[in-house]
Order: sequence, then C-alpha cells, then structure tokens
Amino acid sequence: MTPLESMRLRMAETGLYTFSGQTAGTALDWELEAYAAGLEPFYKQVKGFLENSFPETAREEALSLWESLLGVCGEGLAEEERRRRLLLRVSAVPGSKGGLQRAAEAMGVPISIAEEPGRICCMTEGTPEEKEISRFKRSIGGFVPAHLRMYLDCRPLSWQDIEEKGYSWQQMDNASMSWQAIHSLGSGIVEIPVK
Repeated sequence: MTPLESMRLRMAETGLYTFSGQTAGTALDWELEAYAAGLEPFYKQVKGFLENSFPETAREEALSLWESLLGVCGEGLAEEERRRRLLLRVSAVPGSKGGLQRAAEAMGVPISIAEEPGRICCMTEGTPEEKEISRFKRSIGGFVPAHLRMYLDCRPLSWQDIEEKGYSWQQMDNASMSWQAIHSLGSGIVEIPVK
C-alpha cells in the first residue's frame, strides 16, 4: 500500500471525507498527493529496513551482515541455503542439545553429540575444513553451559572416511599406530573454549 492509498483509506474510514476519484480531483486530493510525494522516500526506506530485518526477506548486502553478525559463512552457497543456515542459527537455543546442533549445522559443521559427566563431545559428520573449525571454535562456546568442557572430534570415524584418508585398519595395525596417531587423524580432537 502506498502512502497515498493509506492516507485515503484512513481518512475515508472516519466518514468525514469524500474523495472525487477523478483525475482533476479536489483540493483535498491535491493536498494528499503533495503529502504522499514527501512521504514516499521515507516509506521506501522503512519498507527496505523491514525487509532487511529478517533473514527470509533480506537483500544480498543485508544477508552478508546477518552472516557476519551470527558467525555463519555463506561464501559460495546459493541464496536459499544461506537463508536456511541463518534461520537455523537464529532458532538455535543456547543450553540445549538441539540448539547446539542447529548452530553447528548453520556454521557448516553438522555434528552428533555425546554427553559425558563434565563434558560434551561433538563429533563432526564428515571432515570439515580448517576455516569451518576455526569459525566453530569462535562462535559455538556460548551455546554450552560454562561449567562444562567441550570438544570437537574431527577424526574420520567412519570406515569410508578412513579409507578416503588412505588408511585401513590393517595398515594402521601394520604401522603400529599408537592411539595418539589415530587420535590425530584428520584434525584430531579440538577443545572448544566455553564462554
């Protein structure tokens, strides 16, 4: 609705004003058109502000600002995926297991969680890149209660992941790999600072 339409509607609702509806119009029509011309730029700014206030409707520049604010990387992703990740991050509730998983997925590091007394272990699903791990470390600590220790396990845990790295159980056994060597496969286990 334009400012002119809005003013006419509100004034007509009072029953005190009548609009000619003709092109020549009346003095009231002319006055409202003058007001509308002055209000139009402000109206466009407010409309743009409202659109950019929500990840679902934000334009490109505002999407980037949302990503920067929430620690989500949309680099190289389609706009739909960027919006999906932002919505995941916004809906992530700190202190809950589901919230932690949503936040991690929003950062591009989907995880499964194992809870133990005094600590939380997050196992990555796949092998995240170093920049994703770094972003995860910076942003995720606020989702876990401060009295717990948090670890991100980036080791390739599945047979497929180990084979992709070029290791088989037989090769590791033949090489007499220690637990420390197995522990450091992939990016190993990273302690996450809890805030």
